[in-house]
Amino acid sequence: MGLGRDKDESLTEYKIRICSERENLGLTWDEVAQILNEEYGDNYGESKYRKWWYAFNEGMNYVNSLEAERNEAVKEFVGEQKKDFQILKTGEQSSTIVAKLSEEQLKDPDYLLKLHGYDPNEWELTGAKQSIWNNKLDNELYSSKITVKPREGFNWSEENIKKIFDRIANDDVIHSCTEYARIVEKDNEPIERREIAVIGVADLHYGLLAKDNLSEEYNMKIAEERFNSIITDVIRRKSNLDIVEKVVLLIGNDFLNADNIQGTTSRHFTQQDQETNWFEIITKATEMLIEGIEKLRFFFPQIEVVNVKGNHDEMSMFGIMQTLNAYYKDSSSVTIDIGAKYRKYLRYGCNLIGMSHNEKINDVAKIMAAEAGRAWGETTYKMFLLGHLHTKRQLEDDHGVDIYGMSSVVGASDWTSGQGYCGTNKMSQTFILDKDKGLVEIINTIVE
Repeated sequence: MGLGRDKDESLTEYKIRICSERENLGLTWDEVAQILNEEYGDNYGESKYRKWWYAFNEGMNYVNSLEAERNEAVKEFVGEQKKDFQILKTGEQSSTIVAKLSEEQLKDPDYLLKLHGYDPNEWELTGAKQSIWNNKLDNELYSSKITVKPREGFNWSEENIKKIFDRIANDDVIHSCTEYARIVEKDNEPIERREIAVIGVADLHYGLLAKDNLSEEYNMKIAEERFNSIITDVIRRKSNLDIVEKVVLLIGNDFLNADNIQGTTSRHFTQQDQETNWFEIITKATEMLIEGIEKLRFFFPQIEVVNVKGNHDEMSMFGIMQTLNAYYKDSSSVTIDIGAKYRKYLRYGCNLIGMSHNEKINDVAKIMAAEAGRAWGETTYKMFLLGHLHTKRQLEDDHGVDIYGMSSVVGASDWTSGQGYCGTNKMSQTFILDKDKGLVEIINTIVE
């Protein structure tokens, strides 16, 4: 088969084939988007199909690893199983069988799928009807009819997530954490959540386009991959112990590369190298943040998103934070900080954490003591996190305040290359603080 859709090929099958054979067919993602848009009558950008394919492919790879477990949940049928199967004009499939079902099983979509021989990782239920069948013989005997369609993307069910992270727990990277968890379980002592994780996504400069004459490539796709790597790494390292009480996602800090449709910075209106228009960048950045928050809230009980004003994106990030606040207005597990102050402060147990994009080092302790005076006097450990310079460094300990400069995962721009800022590791730091002991760990997420 070539680029065209075969007459017996459904739209979903066609989309899977085009995406899976993209490289063999010599297609770019932009060309894939053009082909599929023509078939679907849509006008999506390449990222829509690229993200769908990566999610679908990840799910299918995982599903294949579970092949041996596919039939474990299928329960014993009464007598000889009689099954009626149809492929409908809509592309859906219909299946009817006679089986024993409890009240709980009647309400469980995944159980019904498995009962009819469908893997919930590959199929989703679109309709179900269960009718009592000859209840004189058995009041749990039902004629079960379901309709299903192929699932798009990975099935992020609780069961699958637990299996993924059960496997991750065997990795050498977190072997010591796993051993600690086993010791605690053996002692039969519940683990108290007593840590906070501050994820420092500093100076991502989303929207920046690194040109061909630079030493390294950087664009929105790379920025998205690096942002997702940071989120995934924190989940991978900290979600298995149930001791993190809250995750603080620290953004702003030049999360975006430019602040307006002219493609300039916030106050000095410095022209930036932008990959696309401001509207598309804002839309994709918001979607990326929501996806990251959703991943975190699945594994951790409380998420707080804090925006620190940068010099590149002050107004745009204020708007994005308002959008996030509206999106999560009914959530009990996600808090969005919509404040517009230049410096933000967070107290956790005996810790006081200050956050700003850039400050004069000699002024940090004085400013912190003045602006957060009460917390200053009531806390033992104090730290201040700064962005802007794209370099990992512990600047100094000033009057008991540990001042950290956060590194960045951003690629080189014309300006940074011209200044000679090159050769540094692309890295993000996540600061783990104990409620009573202060800073206990720094997770360095290094990306390529």
